[in-house]
Amino acid sequence: MRAVQSAYDQTVPVEIVVVDDCSTDATYDLVHDFSQHNERVTVLRHTQNQGPAAARNLAIQNSTAPWIAVLDADDHMASDRIETLVRKAEADDVDFLA
Repeated sequence: MRAVQSAYDQTVPVEIVVVDDCSTDATYDLVHDFSQHNERVTVLRHTQNQGPAAARNLAIQNSTAPWIAVLDADDHMASDRIETLVRKAEADDVDFLA
């Protein structure tokens, strides 16, 4: 949940798409409950484990955001990460920034 919270706490509004890839803990339930109170959060679930690439592809397919940032369950990001990256990408007129 720390990863989702760090995405939610960004200094600019972000769309959050979470894909549960058959986790064996309470991840899905926690994020699903969180999403019920926030329209910026979408939760999707695989019916069988398909690995990180499939989970990322499903999230991207279900996103309407102009920029994509990958955040795994054990990650978290600084609250100004997205704002800083988007500002830099748009100032430099790039399609990809890492």
